[in-house]
Amino acid sequence: MKVKSKPEDFLVEEKLAVSLQRDGEYEVYLLTKRGTNTIDVVKDISRRLNLSPKLITYCGLKDRHSVSKQFIALPKGKGREIKAVNYETKLVGYLPHPLSPSLLLENRFTITVRSVSTPKELIEEEIVNINRNGLPNYYDSQRFGSARHGKGFAALEIVKGNYKKALKLILAEHSTFDPSSIKRFKRCIKENWGNFSKCLKLAPEPWVKRVLQFLAHRELSKSTAKRALGMVDEFTKNILINALQSYIWNLALAELVRQELPEENLLQIGVFDTKLPFPRNFNWEPNLKELPTPSPRLKLEPPVEKLYTKALEKMGLSSVNELKSTVKGWLFKSHRRRTKIVPQVHYSVEHDPEHPGKFLWRLSFSLPSGSYATLVLKRIFWREL
Repeated sequence: MKVKSKPEDFLVEEKLAVSLQRDGEYEVYLLTKRGTNTIDVVKDISRRLNLSPKLITYCGLKDRHSVSKQFIALPKGKGREIKAVNYETKLVGYLPHPLSPSLLLENRFTITVRSVSTPKELIEEEIVNINRNGLPNYYDSQRFGSARHGKGFAALEIVKGNYKKALKLILAEHSTFDPSSIKRFKRCIKENWGNFSKCLKLAPEPWVKRVLQFLAHRELSKSTAKRALGMVDEFTKNILINALQSYIWNLALAELVRQELPEENLLQIGVFDTKLPFPRNFNWEPNLKELPTPSPRLKLEPPVEKLYTKALEKMGLSSVNELKSTVKGWLFKSHRRRTKIVPQVHYSVEHDPEHPGKFLWRLSFSLPSGSYATLVLKRIFWREL
C-alpha cells in the first residue's frame, strides 16, 4: 500500500463553521498549498509582509505531503494576495475576529491509495463497516512528530523535573523526518553539548538562538536548564505539551475500548509507537461520548479518573495533578474531544496501472476538526500495514 506517493494523492479542503462577510476587522484568505506545511507557509508570509507570525491565524495545521485548501486571517490592511512557488493566497472575505480551531466545521478529504494487494471485496467490507459503525477518534502519528526521535516526550521530563533531559530532547535529538537544516543543527548541539556557542550560526529559529546565547555563558545546571526551557517560544511549547497530552488521551481511550469490548472483537493497529485497539466489526457505542484531554485542573468523574490512572501509570505518573510545572509558560490546558467518529466514505477502485496485479483506491470523506484521515486509512487497509 502506498499513500501520499505524490501531493495530489492527498487532497484536503477546509469548511468553516461561519460565513464570511463583505467587510470586517480581519481579512480572510484561501491558502492553497502543495508540498509544504502550514507553519512554513505562515513563516514565509510573515517574512514577505514584515509581520509577526502571531498576527496570522488559522484553524488547523495541514501536512506537507498534501495539496490543501485552508483559510488564514490577518488584521485588515496587513495582508495581500501572494503567489509563491508552492502556495498562493486569495482574498475571499472578512470576519470580525481572527480564525481559530473552533471555527472549523470539518475537513473534506480526497485520497488516492496505490499498490493495494488486499482483495477489493475485503476492503469494501471494511468501508461498509466503518460507514455503519465508525471508529475510535485517536490522535494519529502526526500529532507526535516532536517525539519521533524515539527518546520520549520533552513535556513529560519537564513535569518530572528532569530539566536537563528535557532540554536535550528539544535541542539535540532529531528524527529522520526532520529537514536537513534541523538535523545539522541538532547534530552540532549533540556533539558540542555544553559548548553551545559553537552551534549559534546553525540556530533555526530566533528563540533557539536566544536559548543558546543564554546557555553559552553559564554552567548547565538544573536551574539553568529550567530557565532555558522557559525561553522556548509559545508555539513550540504548545506542540510539545499537546504531543504528551494526546498520547495520554490515546492510552485512556484505548483503555475505554478494551473495557467495553471483548478482545476477540478488537483489531490492534499501530499508532506512533504503540498498538491501539479498534472494533473489528461491531457497533461500539461508547459510554463516554467525549473525553477531556488531561490537565491538572480537571475534576474527574470516577469512570474517567480510572481510565487516566491506568494511562498515566504507563508514563510513570499517578494522576493528572502531576501534569504541571513551575517552568515559565508550560501550562496544560484541557479541551473535550469526542471518542468516536463515523465518516461516510465514498470510493472507487480500479487496477493500478503502475503496480500490476494490485488495486488503486480513491476515497472521499469528511471529518470533524482535529480528526485524522490517516487513521481512517489505517482502519480500512489494516491488512496492508
